[in-house]
Amino acid sequence: MRRMLVGSAIVLPAFVLVACCCGGPGSFSSRPNVPVQSQVKEQNELHEGLRAFPEQYRNAPNEIKKSEIFRQANAWKAGFGQRIGFALRNWEGVVSDISTTQGGGMASVSIRSDARGFRIDYLSGMQFKRGTPLYQVLESLAEGQKVYFSGSLKPDETRGIKEMSFTEHGSLDRPEFFVQFTEIRSRQ
Repeated sequence: MRRMLVGSAIVLPAFVLVACCCGGPGSFSSRPNVPVQSQVKEQNELHEGLRAFPEQYRNAPNEIKKSEIFRQANAWKAGFGQRIGFALRNWEGVVSDISTTQGGGMASVSIRSDARGFRIDYLSGMQFKRGTPLYQVLESLAEGQKVYFSGSLKPDETRGIKEMSFTEHGSLDRPEFFVQFTEIRSRQ
Protein backbone atom coordinates (compact mmCIF):
# COMPACT_ATOMS: atom_id res chain seq x y z
CA MET A 1 0.00 0.00 0.00
CA ARG A 2 1.15 3.50 -0.71
CA ARG A 3 1.67 5.83 2.22
CA MET A 4 1.74 9.61 2.16
CA LEU A 5 3.56 11.63 4.78
CA VAL A 6 1.29 14.37 6.13
CA GLY A 7 3.01 16.45 8.77
CA SER A 8 4.45 13.82 11.06
CA ALA A 9 1.61 11.29 10.61
CA ILE A 10 1.50 8.51 8.08
CA VAL A 11 -1.92 8.27 6.46
CA LEU A 12 -3.19 5.41 4.32
CA PRO A 13 -5.35 6.79 1.53
CA ALA A 14 -8.99 5.88 2.11
CA PHE A 15 -9.52 4.99 -1.53
CA VAL A 16 -7.06 2.08 -1.18
CA LEU A 17 -9.03 0.65 1.71
CA VAL A 18 -12.32 1.11 -0.13
CA ALA A 19 -10.95 -0.46 -3.34
CA CYS A 20 -9.65 -3.50 -1.47
CA CYS A 21 -12.76 -4.09 0.60
CA CYS A 22 -15.74 -3.16 -1.55
CA GLY A 23 -15.40 -5.57 -4.49
CA GLY A 24 -15.57 -2.87 -7.18
CA PRO A 25 -13.95 -3.11 -10.61
CA GLY A 26 -10.41 -2.53 -9.28
CA SER A 27 -10.78 -4.69 -6.21
CA PHE A 28 -8.79 -7.82 -5.51
CA SER A 29 -11.90 -10.00 -5.48
CA SER A 30 -12.95 -9.02 -9.01
CA ARG A 31 -9.65 -9.96 -10.65
CA PRO A 32 -9.83 -13.06 -12.79
CA ASN A 33 -7.87 -16.07 -11.55
CA VAL A 34 -6.62 -17.32 -14.91
CA PRO A 35 -3.99 -20.08 -14.66
CA VAL A 36 -1.29 -19.98 -17.33
CA GLN A 37 0.83 -22.95 -18.35
CA SER A 38 4.15 -21.87 -19.83
CA GLN A 39 5.80 -23.54 -22.77
CA VAL A 40 9.16 -22.00 -21.90
CA LYS A 41 11.57 -24.70 -20.73
CA GLU A 42 13.47 -22.50 -18.24
CA GLN A 43 10.28 -21.07 -16.75
CA ASN A 44 8.86 -24.57 -16.22
CA GLU A 45 12.17 -25.64 -14.69
CA LEU A 46 12.06 -22.75 -12.20
CA HIS A 47 8.53 -23.64 -11.13
CA GLU A 48 9.30 -27.34 -10.90
CA GLY A 49 12.57 -26.77 -9.02
CA LEU A 50 10.92 -24.57 -6.38
CA ARG A 51 7.74 -26.60 -5.96
CA ALA A 52 9.05 -29.12 -3.37
CA PHE A 53 10.60 -26.62 -0.95
CA PRO A 54 7.38 -25.26 0.69
CA GLU A 55 6.21 -28.71 1.77
CA GLN A 56 9.67 -29.64 3.07
CA TYR A 57 9.68 -26.36 5.02
CA ARG A 58 6.19 -26.94 6.51
CA ASN A 59 7.11 -30.50 7.54
CA ALA A 60 10.46 -29.62 9.11
CA PRO A 61 10.54 -30.46 12.84
CA ASN A 62 12.08 -27.17 14.00
CA GLU A 63 13.30 -23.71 12.99
CA ILE A 64 16.89 -24.90 12.46
CA LYS A 65 15.75 -27.43 9.85
CA LYS A 66 13.41 -24.86 8.28
CA SER A 67 16.28 -22.42 7.88
CA GLU A 68 18.40 -25.17 6.31
CA ILE A 69 15.66 -25.80 3.72
CA PHE A 70 15.47 -22.04 3.10
CA ARG A 71 19.24 -21.97 2.45
CA GLN A 72 18.99 -24.99 0.13
CA ALA A 73 16.24 -23.28 -1.88
CA ASN A 74 18.33 -20.11 -2.11
CA ALA A 75 21.34 -22.08 -3.33
CA TRP A 76 19.13 -23.78 -5.94
CA LYS A 77 17.80 -20.37 -7.10
CA ALA A 78 21.34 -18.96 -7.34
CA GLY A 79 22.48 -21.88 -9.48
CA PHE A 80 19.39 -21.62 -11.68
CA GLY A 81 19.86 -17.87 -12.14
CA GLN A 82 23.52 -18.25 -13.04
CA ARG A 83 22.78 -21.04 -15.50
CA ILE A 84 20.25 -18.92 -17.44
CA GLY A 85 22.33 -15.75 -17.05
CA PHE A 86 19.44 -14.31 -14.98
CA ALA A 87 17.70 -13.65 -18.33
CA LEU A 88 14.00 -14.22 -19.01
CA ARG A 89 13.02 -14.48 -22.67
CA ASN A 90 9.39 -14.72 -23.74
CA TRP A 91 8.15 -16.13 -20.44
CA GLU A 92 4.39 -16.34 -19.97
CA GLY A 93 2.08 -15.03 -17.29
CA VAL A 94 -1.04 -13.10 -16.38
CA VAL A 95 -1.05 -9.43 -15.40
CA SER A 96 -2.13 -9.41 -11.76
CA ASP A 97 -1.64 -5.70 -11.00
CA ILE A 98 -0.83 -2.43 -12.73
CA SER A 99 -0.23 0.55 -10.41
CA THR A 100 0.95 4.12 -10.73
CA THR A 101 2.28 6.81 -8.50
CA GLN A 102 -0.11 9.66 -7.79
CA GLY A 103 -0.62 11.46 -11.09
CA GLY A 104 0.71 8.52 -13.10
CA GLY A 105 4.32 9.69 -13.51
CA MET A 106 5.62 6.16 -12.85
CA ALA A 107 4.01 2.74 -13.21
CA SER A 108 4.60 -0.79 -11.96
CA VAL A 109 3.35 -4.21 -12.99
CA SER A 110 3.00 -7.61 -11.34
CA ILE A 111 2.79 -10.71 -13.52
CA ARG A 112 1.70 -14.06 -12.09
CA SER A 113 2.69 -17.46 -13.43
CA ASP A 114 1.14 -20.74 -12.26
CA ALA A 115 3.21 -23.18 -14.30
CA ARG A 116 3.65 -26.72 -12.95
CA GLY A 117 1.12 -26.09 -10.17
CA PHE A 118 3.35 -23.55 -8.40
CA ARG A 119 2.66 -19.82 -8.26
CA ILE A 120 5.39 -17.22 -8.79
CA ASP A 121 4.88 -13.46 -9.02
CA TYR A 122 7.24 -11.28 -11.06
CA LEU A 123 7.29 -7.68 -9.82
CA SER A 124 8.67 -4.56 -11.45
CA GLY A 125 8.62 -1.94 -8.74
CA MET A 126 8.08 1.61 -10.02
CA GLN A 127 10.38 1.35 -13.04
CA PHE A 128 8.25 2.59 -15.95
CA LYS A 129 8.29 6.34 -16.55
CA ARG A 130 5.30 7.94 -18.27
CA GLY A 131 5.93 8.25 -22.01
CA THR A 132 8.38 5.34 -22.26
CA PRO A 133 7.56 2.39 -24.55
CA LEU A 134 6.89 -0.05 -21.67
CA TYR A 135 4.64 2.49 -19.90
CA GLN A 136 2.66 2.76 -23.14
CA VAL A 137 2.38 -1.03 -23.30
CA LEU A 138 1.05 -1.09 -19.72
CA GLU A 139 -1.56 1.50 -20.71
CA SER A 140 -2.96 -0.99 -23.24
CA LEU A 141 -3.08 -3.99 -20.86
CA ALA A 142 -5.68 -5.08 -18.32
CA GLU A 143 -5.42 -7.04 -15.10
CA GLY A 144 -6.11 -10.70 -15.89
CA GLN A 145 -4.64 -10.41 -19.39
CA LYS A 146 -2.22 -13.09 -20.63
CA VAL A 147 1.20 -11.74 -21.62
CA TYR A 148 4.68 -12.71 -22.75
CA PHE A 149 7.50 -10.97 -20.89
CA SER A 150 11.26 -10.66 -21.11
CA GLY A 151 13.78 -9.09 -18.78
CA SER A 152 16.30 -10.01 -16.16
CA LEU A 153 16.26 -11.30 -12.63
CA LYS A 154 18.65 -9.72 -10.17
CA PRO A 155 21.26 -11.83 -8.33
CA ASP A 156 20.98 -11.68 -4.54
CA GLU A 157 23.65 -12.81 -2.06
CA THR A 158 21.13 -14.14 0.46
CA ARG A 159 18.26 -15.50 -1.63
CA GLY A 160 20.06 -16.35 -4.87
CA ILE A 161 17.62 -14.26 -6.89
CA LYS A 162 16.25 -10.93 -5.57
CA GLU A 163 12.95 -11.84 -3.97
CA MET A 164 10.54 -9.49 -2.20
CA SER A 165 8.84 -11.72 0.43
CA PHE A 166 9.21 -10.68 4.08
CA THR A 167 9.50 -14.19 5.54
CA GLU A 168 11.33 -17.43 4.79
CA HIS A 169 7.98 -19.19 4.41
CA GLY A 170 6.67 -16.57 1.97
CA SER A 171 9.86 -16.75 -0.06
CA LEU A 172 9.40 -20.49 -0.48
CA ASP A 173 5.61 -20.79 -0.69
CA ARG A 174 4.81 -17.84 -2.96
CA PRO A 175 7.98 -16.18 -4.25
CA GLU A 176 7.86 -12.63 -5.57
CA PHE A 177 10.85 -12.06 -7.84
CA PHE A 178 12.01 -8.59 -8.81
CA VAL A 179 12.36 -8.32 -12.61
CA GLN A 180 13.90 -5.58 -14.72
CA PHE A 181 11.44 -5.89 -17.60
CA THR A 182 12.61 -5.20 -21.15
CA GLU A 183 9.48 -6.35 -22.99
CA ILE A 184 5.85 -7.11 -22.15
CA ARG A 185 3.34 -7.97 -24.87
CA SER A 186 -0.17 -9.37 -25.05
CA ARG A 187 -0.72 -13.05 -25.83
CA GLN A 188 -4.21 -12.36 -27.21
